[in-house]
Amino acid sequence: MIANYYGEDWLFVSDILVKIDGNFYNPYNLIDPTFDREVCDGGVSESNVVEIANLHDFVVVACYYDFLSDICNSKETVVCFSGKSRSEYVTISSKDKKAIREVLDAWETIVEMSNNGDFAESDNI
Repeated sequence: MIANYYGEDWLFVSDILVKIDGNFYNPYNLIDPTFDREVCDGGVSESNVVEIANLHDFVVVACYYDFLSDICNSKETVVCFSGKSRSEYVTISSKDKKAIREVLDAWETIVEMSNNGDFAESDNI
């Protein structure tokens, strides 16, 4: 799972809060997120990447699957990137929701194929 902030100036993001149809979620309440920072395209980018699962660890994905599915099905999702001196709010677009849904659909297919034994232990995915 990747959270990205793009802007004209640094936030020095330290936390992320997500509001899905009026309900608040802290997707990183189980970890202390670490953010990579870089200059790009006339602005700045602060992002973190959390590996939430692999094919042999389905339990981990459950805690994020419902969260990501709720984002896809929401009327409005707003992400608050909190920094050292200010916060920025980003509304998730319908295009981004569609992309998240496509990833979840692909994940469901992989899990189904794995559960059906369609992948051998030596298969690299």
